[in-house]
Amino acid sequence: MEIVKLTKNTDIKIFEEVASLHKQSLQKTIASSLSVNKLAKVYLYLVDKQLIKMIISISNSSISGSLSYKEPKRRTSIINLIFLSLISMTGFIRHPIIWITEFYYKIGLYKNINSKVNIITLFVKEEFQNKKIGKLLIDNIINEYKNDIAVDTRVNNKSALNFYINNKFEIQNKNKKNIVLKKK
Repeated sequence: MEIVKLTKNTDIKIFEEVASLHKQSLQKTIASSLSVNKLAKVYLYLVDKQLIKMIISISNSSISGSLSYKEPKRRTSIINLIFLSLISMTGFIRHPIIWITEFYYKIGLYKNINSKVNIITLFVKEEFQNKKIGKLLIDNIINEYKNDIAVDTRVNNKSALNFYINNKFEIQNKNKKNIVLKKK
């Protein structure tokens, strides 16, 4: 098992494989409303502009999991927002309810929660689940940032909630759809 940090020089095919895995793992999200190609381009752009960081786990020459995260203090410029809006427009046009719902339930979710880093996504390919890959990915972030790590997940995603609680995250805030946890 190997952990690899993705960079702007990473082959787009790797980003496409991560995008495909993302779409299989997390449905009815903004990212899942985009094509694999567009989502891969969004990932590459975000990594290139250092707006997010991404790591992947590789098992037997295959991507088995991925974790993306950002430092909340990094701000996105208007130019970046315009570019991301343009590349994502088809997802919004095809699935406006998903976009509106996702944005609505994110408003205020992180209010009064200070963190050094926010985990955006963590997913593991189905055949590699329950094999400590998620733990390996999260430990990589914990080793780098120690504490002050926040993450949100769906209220009804019991396996994710149990995973984070078992890794010493505590519930900080929640609404009808999402729950925020923070590393103790």
